[in-house]
Amino acid sequence: PEEIDDHYAQTVIDLYERLGIREPPALVYGDSTAPETVERVRDYFAPFDVVYVDGSHEYADARKDLLNYAPMVNVGGYLLADDAGLGLNMHPSGLFAGWPGSTKAFDELLPPITPAGELPDGSQWAHAGSIAHLRIWRRTR
Repeated sequence: PEEIDDHYAQTVIDLYERLGIREPPALVYGDSTAPETVERVRDYFAPFDVVYVDGSHEYADARKDLLNYAPMVNVGGYLLADDAGLGLNMHPSGLFAGWPGSTKAFDELLPPITPAGELPDGSQWAHAGSIAHLRIWRRTR
């Protein structure tokens, strides 16, 4: 984007400091579905222990984000999907649960009812839990 959200970046940096994480976060700004962004992330930053997907809420974009970035997670690492918990009925009453597009994309590829799922790249995932609109998977293979 033309303007970087300094508040968001500072919030992430502050969280790292509070958690005692010494290595600075790798924040990448750009269209997460653009091939050049995916390539830049893969070539310069991957692999990851944690990937937090917080992109577009549109179905097609969320699906691309999952397929593009999940393979970059180390075995034993975690994939977190923001705004993808709609319909799980696992959130406290009154809290935001997610958006239909992002929820549908993640549900189709990594169904919430099954304990594990496999993506087209062969990676396997176990659903680790949900907190309101945030869903968490652990890569098992």
